[in-house]
Amino acid sequence: MDQSWQYERATQTHVLIARISDAEARTVCGAGSRHALWTLDELRRSRRQVAPQGVITLLAGYLEGWLPDGSHTLY
Repeated sequence: MDQSWQYERATQTHVLIARISDAEARTVCGAGSRHALWTLDELRRSRRQVAPQGVITLLAGYLEGWLPDGSHTLY
């Protein structure tokens, strides 16, 4: 099989989810950085473009209150 290494080896990815105010978000996005403001609905529609897979569900759990604070693992 002629596949790249990413199909043959598992890779570990770490994601930090932080809650910031709307004013802080606008400041960061207005500074010409690589950041963007997305609503949860926009993220859900783009879930196949966001890595690692499952992070949108994790984020939704925090925002909607059905997932407790703390560390979690996605497999």
